[in-house]
Amino acid sequence: MKSQYQLNGVQVSLFVGKVRGYLNFKGLDYKEKAPTLCDFFYRFPKKVGAAVMPVIKSRDGEWLADTTDIIETLESRHPQPSIRPSSPCQTIAAMLFEAWCDDVWHPVALHTRWSYPENYPLFRSEMGKGMLPYAPKLLQNWIVDNTAAASMRNALPGMGVIPAQIPRLEKWTCNMLDLLEVHFAQHDYLFGGRPTIADFSLLGPLYGHLSLDYWPQRELIAPRQDLKGYIGRLHRGDKASSDLLPNDEIPGTLLPIFNLITSEFYPLLSATVEIVNDFVARKGLQKGDSLPRTISKVSFPMGEGAYSRYSFSYVLWMMQRIQKHLQTMSQSDKAAVADWFESIGQKDISTMDFGPNVERHGLTTRLV
Repeated sequence: MKSQYQLNGVQVSLFVGKVRGYLNFKGLDYKEKAPTLCDFFYRFPKKVGAAVMPVIKSRDGEWLADTTDIIETLESRHPQPSIRPSSPCQTIAAMLFEAWCDDVWHPVALHTRWSYPENYPLFRSEMGKGMLPYAPKLLQNWIVDNTAAASMRNALPGMGVIPAQIPRLEKWTCNMLDLLEVHFAQHDYLFGGRPTIADFSLLGPLYGHLSLDYWPQRELIAPRQDLKGYIGRLHRGDKASSDLLPNDEIPGTLLPIFNLITSEFYPLLSATVEIVNDFVARKGLQKGDSLPRTISKVSFPMGEGAYSRYSFSYVLWMMQRIQKHLQTMSQSDKAAVADWFESIGQKDISTMDFGPNVERHGLTTRLV
């Protein structure tokens, strides 16, 4: 292996886009390889515990999975150019934005791809060439139709992508993209002139699904030229135009999004905590026991109504991770973060209950 890293993934994957943009920005020496059937059914489960992508393999034979862990590990080894804010409010805001993006945008990505048949040939072609690169096209198509595509389509009802909820989901998506368009008309990245982890989390759905699939690219991205420009420079890994905003400033153009996090994401988190607590009590789980990736559906506010979908236990680990980072801060930095939350009418994360203590374990979590 000549390159320092191998990125196992495909262009149309949400989470591969998150990591690819990061690797490009860092200028790291990597090559990309589409996973084969052998990778999915043998090599990845053996090396990282699950048939997932992206998976990073280093020249030294180390294997990494999960985008949060991948980026955190590589950032510690290759600190420049940094994606880490140095000030307290921007740090916590970026981590919160990452948790929100990695969770809430799942239904958007699924709907904009799988509800519109014109998108499917691209997915089928890219996955087929990767999974069975030397097989006849007919066999490639059959494999994709009955594995990856079938799995994604089966996930639609569980993530709430059903006819009764699609209008609400589309309205929410258009509103969110409009808010982002306003922001990127004024700023190159979310917090100023260089990207943070928040940007790369947002890049996942914006690039792999909304920019590559034909329907959302035409209907959602093309009309929003500032957003389109942001996606392009972030995915290419363009050099930072400047630093983050001074004085730990959070752009006012992001306030509407953080307001939605308060009114929509926080209720989703609270409902997830209740479900996990109940599950742990009913099953009598102890330290070291794993939690399912999903347990049951929750209903939470979305726009002017409510949206129902499965919740992920993993998001509790993401939020507990933010709390633990807050605990490492100085008292003055903690106070600054608390003041920022109060100034935007949000509850201070440090005081919130995110369920039993958990750690990341493959694609899900386990009790610690």
